[in-house]
Amino acid sequence: MESESQKIALIVDDEKDLVELMGARIERRGFKILGANTASEALAKFESHAVSIVICDIRLGTGNGFDFYRRCRAAGSTVPFIFVSGSIGLENHRFEIADDEGCVLMEKPIDFQELLAVVRRLAP
Repeated sequence: MESESQKIALIVDDEKDLVELMGARIERRGFKILGANTASEALAKFESHAVSIVICDIRLGTGNGFDFYRRCRAAGSTVPFIFVSGSIGLENHRFEIADDEGCVLMEKPIDFQELLAVVRRLAP
């Protein structure tokens, strides 16, 4: 089991290279990294670890990042989510997280300085 003080970032994207790239950047900021490539894999890791923050693609091949998010919220979790997407019309997804101050939408390609700033703000 992780130490009490170790922050854990769960990175969910169907692009394995992007999970590794984001993970390497965030790991340097003191986070333990868990990676997942599907919503079901992400949910299993989320349920078995004390996750501090989730960085999640909206489109996950056969799944959807918002479905994963809704399941976490339905279970009572308030863990911050950063949604990333390369899909056109990202603003159209704002209704999914409208009243949740623990959620942020970011566009791909990822601006890593901005991502790290958001991670620091949501999971200090």
